[in-house]
Amino acid sequence: MADKPLRVGVIGTGVGAAVHIPGLRQIPEVEVVAVGASRIERARAAAVLHQVPHFFDDYRRMFREANLHAVTIATPPEYHHPIAIAAAEAGLHILCEKPMARNAAEARDMHRLARDAKIRHAVDYKTRFLPSRQVCKRLIDQGYLGELQSVSLTVFRQSWRDRLRHSTSSLDAGERAGGVLGALGSDYIDTLRWWFGEIHAVAGALPRTIRGSENFSLILQFASGALATIHVSAVAPMDLGDEIVAVGTDALLAVQADGRVFGMRRDEQVLTEIELPDVWGDLPNFADHRVRPFVLLAREWVRGILEGESAVPSFEDGMKVQEVLDSVQRSQELQRWIDTSGKKWPV
Repeated sequence: MADKPLRVGVIGTGVGAAVHIPGLRQIPEVEVVAVGASRIERARAAAVLHQVPHFFDDYRRMFREANLHAVTIATPPEYHHPIAIAAAEAGLHILCEKPMARNAAEARDMHRLARDAKIRHAVDYKTRFLPSRQVCKRLIDQGYLGELQSVSLTVFRQSWRDRLRHSTSSLDAGERAGGVLGALGSDYIDTLRWWFGEIHAVAGALPRTIRGSENFSLILQFASGALATIHVSAVAPMDLGDEIVAVGTDALLAVQADGRVFGMRRDEQVLTEIELPDVWGDLPNFADHRVRPFVLLAREWVRGILEGESAVPSFEDGMKVQEVLDSVQRSQELQRWIDTSGKKWPV
């Protein structure tokens, strides 16, 4: 396959058309040959706009007729499980949008079937590939922080305020989409787990409004015993972005909303800006800021398909994050900590 284009189909004409198709076209080994949607007119419009040769309103038919090697799933999360199962059964490699599924049971099923089918699977936690998150990962792995003591992550966004007012919004669809917790929380949970390891206990609060859960607060306890807090407001009057502060026995790391990273060693007591790696290379700027990190993630996924090895967030990562998301809901219902270590309540 290495000397031929990797034939990829994209399912979903929202994020799929805005991010996946433009991103995949930046990868020389890939040819986007089909686009799918629930309505044929949407699939046709996306195909015409992006000059994709085939379009479908039935993903099963796409899998039968488009001669694909791989597929990306960019539909609302309620459809991720059935599409991924059909793709795995067809032997297609899969890149799935986040959150991975509606619940942990679906995520575990997707992971098991993809593993058994021996296909390359990935979840679109593209923020792993941002320069700020990459440099923090490198420093943490090098022991810059020492032993982790605490992490604080705060987010104030206004970008979804209007969408949350409309009952047709996928963010307001409850279990269909996971709400703001699934849309934003899954990404932040993945980042913290990637940096600091497995999460063994969760406590969460999800105050509900008429139009769904617009804010949430979580406390996570890592296997090391260190704690992390995540507080998200999706209805702030202005967009302040996100800020992450991690404190260890030896140093502090702070990621600012503008992407800058600062560090301070305890023995220096001086806050210093840390130089960011040039992860973009010759990638052009895109109108949608999500495209460039998606390209880097998709490149790793494609490398895994063609070469057998890659550093990409997998279905196992998506499953672990979904288990935490489910535990947040359970914590809200039971008003207590939920054990996610697998020791107390084995899966």
